[in-house]
Amino acid sequence: MLEEAGYLLERGRIALYDGGEELNLREFLKRASSLIPNFELRFLVYKNIRDRGYQLKAGILDFRVYPRGIKPGEGESKYIIRVLSEREPIDITIPGKDILIARNLKKRLLYAVVDEEGDITYYEVKQKEMRGSLPPLGTDISAKGDLLEERVIIWDPFILNKLNKSWWFGRLTDEGRRLQLSFVESAYLIEHGSIEVLDGDGNVLSLERFIEVASAIESNFYRKYIIYRDLRDKGMVVKTGFKFGSHFRVYEEMPSESVFHSRYLVHLLTDDHTARLPEISRAVRLAHGVKKEMVFAVVDESEAVQYVEISWVRL
Repeated sequence: MLEEAGYLLERGRIALYDGGEELNLREFLKRASSLIPNFELRFLVYKNIRDRGYQLKAGILDFRVYPRGIKPGEGESKYIIRVLSEREPIDITIPGKDILIARNLKKRLLYAVVDEEGDITYYEVKQKEMRGSLPPLGTDISAKGDLLEERVIIWDPFILNKLNKSWWFGRLTDEGRRLQLSFVESAYLIEHGSIEVLDGDGNVLSLERFIEVASAIESNFYRKYIIYRDLRDKGMVVKTGFKFGSHFRVYEEMPSESVFHSRYLVHLLTDDHTARLPEISRAVRLAHGVKKEMVFAVVDESEAVQYVEISWVRL
């Protein structure tokens, strides 16, 4: 493995020759980089992990890493690692494929992200099963709401209290006399036949028409709604995550005095089917700072949702 050869060369443990010419580290790195894409990044990660006391071997991604004190051939590796540059967008389907590989190998999956100054941050990547304890939405709810710019207002006092107190939809305002629903909440309730939304002319909006209206205001609305609907159908409470820089904050059960803080931040990855690592890094750091789990949602062409938890780890 060339990374290992470079590591030993840097420490004066071996000498390397090419056609009878002895190579110094500079020449070795230049030649290795011409042969292997991203070799310099791979070398930096290899060196960093070896300096931490771990043994590495080439793996199905970039490396497989053994626990401290375990050499290859003496035991099982613990991690598989993919090396990434902070500048390089990654296809949003790649984490799912890597997670499947890690699961089949019974290893933990780490992404080693190298920034422009050569510093390395390690993230653990794993599939997240999202599930809450909220009961299904009742079928005895029927109300009308008015579409006012970027939200829907419910006026019926019985319905608004039931929606808010039983399932935590919307936000009560004007001393509890009005219930403001977000677009995703409104679409969910329309789809379940729980509310009818009227436009400014008094016309009832179908779900399709409501989605058109919402999408004209928020370009990625439909994909956000797919995620919202999936989480709600799984019994979770879903509210805006704007204050945390994410699309949603998510609770496993109804918020109360004992369960006041959400457990997850859920963020839809970008619309162009690529994930940008600075965006992911910011989200993970913020979630870590507010003691929440950072989950990224990927919607495929069949509208199925996969949840990927990414967390900062220290090797």
